[in-house]
Amino acid sequence: NSAVDSSENGMDGTVHNATLAEDRFGRSNSAFKFNGTDSHVSVPVDSLLNQFFTLSLWAMIEDYPNTDEMQVMFSVGEFGAADHNLAITNEYSLDLCSGWFGMSYDDVGSANGLSSDVFPTLDTWYHLAFVRDTFAYKLYVNGELIKERPTDGHVPNYGSDPVAYVGRRVHTGHYFKGYIDDVKIY
Repeated sequence: NSAVDSSENGMDGTVHNATLAEDRFGRSNSAFKFNGTDSHVSVPVDSLLNQFFTLSLWAMIEDYPNTDEMQVMFSVGEFGAADHNLAITNEYSLDLCSGWFGMSYDDVGSANGLSSDVFPTLDTWYHLAFVRDTFAYKLYVNGELIKERPTDGHVPNYGSDPVAYVGRRVHTGHYFKGYIDDVKIY
């Protein structure tokens, strides 16, 4: 069972307990549904370890995370302070972030997170993008810049043995419950 990369990069993923579902346009078998407990797609990391990146996808959540939890839609990196992700959170971590969330660890071990601070409407598709460019981290929801913060000249840390997943975090699980479509990393 695979998730086919529609680009010319051949980065097909391997599906683990996620099921094909209707996408935001109503097309059958064009998105994946994740169960929140063990479903995810593992993705080759070959071309994902970039200094500057955009993590982009469409997502629809079925339930909000419990307090002090997150549900991760995409994550790349290694266990410990070395991953980069897009998620939905509920008063998660020391910053008590809630809502859509993008996070990137840097070369000095800092977690650079941005949160929308607003819960999305359940059962509604949203386009999300988390960007790291030369000067800033940026979180976009439906094309609107929600938050940004400076990179302070630091570079991303992916660790020494990185992996990438759609539907869960690279460590500690944090499985996503809902639908994901059109994942793009560039």
